[in-house]
Amino acid sequence: MDYKQNFQERKEELNRYFVNAIELGASLQQYNEVVNIEQLVTTLQSHQKNWEDNRFEIVVVGEFSTGKSTFINALLQREILPSKVTPTTATVNFIRSIDDLKDRENDEPVAKVVYMAGNEVIVPYEQLADYVTEMSQLEDVSKNIHHVDLYVDSPYLKNGVVIVDTPGLQALNPAHEKITRAQIKKSNASIILFNMEQQGKQTEFKFLQSLKESIDRIFFVSNRLDAVPPEEVAEVIEQLERTLVTNDYQTIPAAMAKVHPVSALKALKARDQQVKTMHWEQSSAAQLLEESRFETFEQRLEQYLFEGEQAEDFLAAPYEKIEQFYTALLQQFKEYQVHLESNDNLEEIEQQFKRAQEEAEMRNMQLKQEITRLKGTFNDVVRTNEKEYNAAIEQLVHDVKNDVEAIAIVEDFEDVVNSAMMDFNNYFQQVFDTKLQDLAMEINDVMRKEINDFELKIEHDTTTKQHHIQVRTQASHGKSYEDVVKETELKFAEREAELREDAEQLREKIRLEAELQYMRQEKKDQEASAKDDMRFQELLINSTPQTKETYGTIKERRFWFDKKGMVSEDNENYDQLVREKRNLKKEHEAQQAELRHKEKELVIATGQNNSNYSNHEELREERQELREQKNRELMHRLNEQLKQSDRELQQQRRKVMRELTNIATGAKRDYRAFLRGLDTLDIAQQKIDDYIQRQDRQLIEVQQRALRLEQQKTNSETERANIHTEIENISQKIEHELTALELTRI
Repeated sequence: MDYKQNFQERKEELNRYFVNAIELGASLQQYNEVVNIEQLVTTLQSHQKNWEDNRFEIVVVGEFSTGKSTFINALLQREILPSKVTPTTATVNFIRSIDDLKDRENDEPVAKVVYMAGNEVIVPYEQLADYVTEMSQLEDVSKNIHHVDLYVDSPYLKNGVVIVDTPGLQALNPAHEKITRAQIKKSNASIILFNMEQQGKQTEFKFLQSLKESIDRIFFVSNRLDAVPPEEVAEVIEQLERTLVTNDYQTIPAAMAKVHPVSALKALKARDQQVKTMHWEQSSAAQLLEESRFETFEQRLEQYLFEGEQAEDFLAAPYEKIEQFYTALLQQFKEYQVHLESNDNLEEIEQQFKRAQEEAEMRNMQLKQEITRLKGTFNDVVRTNEKEYNAAIEQLVHDVKNDVEAIAIVEDFEDVVNSAMMDFNNYFQQVFDTKLQDLAMEINDVMRKEINDFELKIEHDTTTKQHHIQVRTQASHGKSYEDVVKETELKFAEREAELREDAEQLREKIRLEAELQYMRQEKKDQEASAKDDMRFQELLINSTPQTKETYGTIKERRFWFDKKGMVSEDNENYDQLVREKRNLKKEHEAQQAELRHKEKELVIATGQNNSNYSNHEELREERQELREQKNRELMHRLNEQLKQSDRELQQQRRKVMRELTNIATGAKRDYRAFLRGLDTLDIAQQKIDDYIQRQDRQLIEVQQRALRLEQQKTNSETERANIHTEIENISQKIEHELTALELTRI
């Protein structure tokens, strides 16, 4: 069965009934003075427009690997969304029929970009990537763009179908994720795509956690059927359905956990011959479409949309409105006819008028209750929005507080706080703008159910004030590592200088002692040399065989046996030697004198050396002890400095925490004051009042009927008879239309 065609035929039939009723009303304008034709027709036209403007929204959700763009193209039966766009889609796209775009020049796709601030811009389809993707060089899409309306020419969209293309299950902007969830909750149907090659990810099931009330409107589709061997398809689908029923996040009733396997690429290839693929070029369109199993899923979806309970509700509403129009019209003409036939006098008319007044007063009381209810609903939306805004601000402040708590070094405190506050101000402005847009959207959603043509736009050029926290660490309270090291060095500099001076004195003392030892050895050597010379002279005088051979005889014995009686001999060599020895002796004596003088000076110098150390080992030990003292002092001072820095850090942290709390309180107070002073909300309240006043027509109508009755008393019987006949014809025509309408509805 072609559910969509059947639905379209029923819809067109209902439109004909609308046209018939409106044309009938237009033909009766001459009775506008006695029957309120104009108001009834205007109300019916308003109902017709609201009904025609209704759309069947289908939300498509899926991770980047599920082939979401190809799936949507297969629904549209042509390659409209390039696959290179959706893997990095950063906003929500509403794909609508090109017929919904007024003043278009042709049927080429056109995009309407709606910003977070509320302004809109029309861009050619070729520039779409600059407004919907993460890679855009023109816009910060996830931050600035609220959504995009894409108008395309597709038969799938002719019957009021709107496809909502979402950024995926891991949206960059929380506002977009909220829009996606909100769209799912209010959509006619939602499609959650899985990748048959790698389906059942944790993020996919986690996304279902908050959609419990929407499960009965969700269709689960496993795409890329062509990538799995045919004999494994049943097992893969069974596993996914079992996981939907038993996952840890949102268990789905087995009856609703039906998974539809499809190959969107094969279906698109079958429906758009311009599509190029690596495979299936020789396959026929009919074969590809059958293998894709896409039509089976489409029929199930169309049956749900166009033959299900929602479609019946959609078609039932016009019947009721048209029937109400005919019934009210017939009732007023019958009342008019009754009054024409009656002979009521002025007193009876006055009594009827009094009863009408009492009836109007009752109606006024009911309207007051209606005012209370509508305004209560309105104010509830505003209060809920304010609570959500407050929660968002609390979260922003909480994030900054976490950054402050994580600061470990007081020197970093100022930079981290300033950076965190810069981020805070950026997100604060975004939250402010987003919540105002949400407020307008939520008020419209709620109030349009009550009031036709209700439209609220919050346009503002308000820039929120920037929040700053002044952080100034006092240099006198904290010292850097270099300062502590420098002060410690200075404290031990004098002792280190003393040790250096002791080292110099020790080196000088050791040098003097070495020189004195050397000099004493030299003196000893000279004395030994002098002794050797004296022994040599004795040898000469004693005339040993060796000396005789070299120098000749110096003395001879008087007798050979007389060893002591020696007489000198003339010997020039000896005299020369004696002279030389005498000179040498003088030199020795002079050298000895000089050495004794130097020895005396060295002894004095050594005695005057004030070195506190007798050797280098003692000096090294003293130096080692000094270094250890210095290190202990440095560690002690660094620990003290660390404690001081920690105290300053805690003090600054407490100060910032207090200021952040004050900022949060002030932001909430300012937002409330802003909402209280927002003119658009006052205008919206006035729209509610106007709506109530428009409903309160009963008293006026009763008064008009009374006036008409009084006038009709003076009409001639002939005129009344003619009018009576005409009214009878009108009543029969109305009853005929009501009967036909009832038969069609059955």
